[in-house]
Amino acid sequence: MHKAIINYLTLVLLLATLSSASALTLRRDGHLVDLESRSVPQAIDARATNARLSFYNGDGKIGSCGVPVSNTGFTVALNPSQWSNGAHCFQLIIIEYNGKAVQAQITDQCPGCPFNGLALTPGLFQFFAPLSDGVISGSWFTQNGTSI
Repeated sequence: MHKAIINYLTLVLLLATLSSASALTLRRDGHLVDLESRSVPQAIDARATNARLSFYNGDGKIGSCGVPVSNTGFTVALNPSQWSNGAHCFQLIIIEYNGKAVQAQITDQCPGCPFNGLALTPGLFQFFAPLSDGVISGSWFTQNGTSI
């Protein structure tokens, strides 16, 4: 339990450092919220709808962006069609499913994911649905509205 909390707090600090241009706050339930995107809708150039969202076990492995993957972190692996040789490493995205939305970070590549598909860490997937669901269909878009 303590390891999970430490891993999560490490991710929170990393996200706060990487997103200095964006105002983030930590809600009571432990999830990050982007205050800027809540107050004024942003123009979104690219929005992946009906995206295949699965999960993978990468715990302790070094992701394609060069940082360790934590199953409790809110990170994703991006499909190879949009990978662009790692150009989107550490980019923040918003994922939505069934009325819930959360911020996540691209830290890995998912070789088996289709275009617009993401593989989520188990902790992130469980924010939306039980692992027994296996695959869900949601939407995601970039934090700053740029295309991927």
